[in-house]
Amino acid sequence: MTPLTAKGNALVMFGLTAILVFAQYNVAKLPIRPFNLDPCDAVVHFAFLIVGFVLMVSLFRALSTTGSKSSRYILRYQQTFALSVFTMLLADVVDLARHPSVWITSAPRNRMLAWVVVYLAVALAMQALIQATQPPAVSRTATRRNWATLVFSAAAVILFVCPEYGIKHTSETAHILTVAVGVFVVLIPIRLLLPVLVPCRPLPGRNEERLLFRTYREWGGMIIGIAMFALAFWSQFHEVRVFYVPSRAISGTIGAVLMMYGFLAEPLGLIHDSGEFGGDSQQASVVS
Repeated sequence: MTPLTAKGNALVMFGLTAILVFAQYNVAKLPIRPFNLDPCDAVVHFAFLIVGFVLMVSLFRALSTTGSKSSRYILRYQQTFALSVFTMLLADVVDLARHPSVWITSAPRNRMLAWVVVYLAVALAMQALIQATQPPAVSRTATRRNWATLVFSAAAVILFVCPEYGIKHTSETAHILTVAVGVFVVLIPIRLLLPVLVPCRPLPGRNEERLLFRTYREWGGMIIGIAMFALAFWSQFHEVRVFYVPSRAISGTIGAVLMMYGFLAEPLGLIHDSGEFGGDSQQASVVS
């Protein structure tokens, strides 16, 4: 990807994000909205957080790049955007399938479905842009491709069968677990699918990117992020006045960002060491 193409794609992603936010705002205003129960609600919120993160970083990298070396991971940021929107769409479809009586005979039904179609159009537009600008991909092993597809399909099934918080389960533990399901349904497929959909050329003598964490920063981000998330929900349930506002507004956000870092730092090129990509001076670039 040339620097000029990277800038153009980043600006298109900015416009698609504006459309996505406008669609979500209009869906939220509808008098019928079954999209408010975890784990699906957690999927939408966490996916939106990832969209905002990758948009900002992608814009910064694209607009400040002066060569192909600086834009090597921009396609992966854009693919993360597309996968996040697809996951949001999946969560909304699951909600609609679970609660047909809430919306199927309601007057605003067509408007709601139209906005859901907008989600699909945004995701497809981003994916089409990626496909148009991505060079021919390095061949990947069938095992890795099949494994990633299997995990993504399993995550979708889990979202369908997971009990919803607020209907039968109202305990603190049930709330935390349903939110955790939503968060992992977003993060795990993205982690596994990025190296498949936007591959990097492996260095001579090196294996493909690993599926599991391999640095203390990844493990630390995930563990500390989960702990801060748990603090946020614990303080809410127990109404701890001293920690209530920080836990919900600050601890929850920081915890989400840390979990996102733990899962996505390596495939998005945020970790530079002597590991899979061979260090700063030898990092594999997107296939050219």
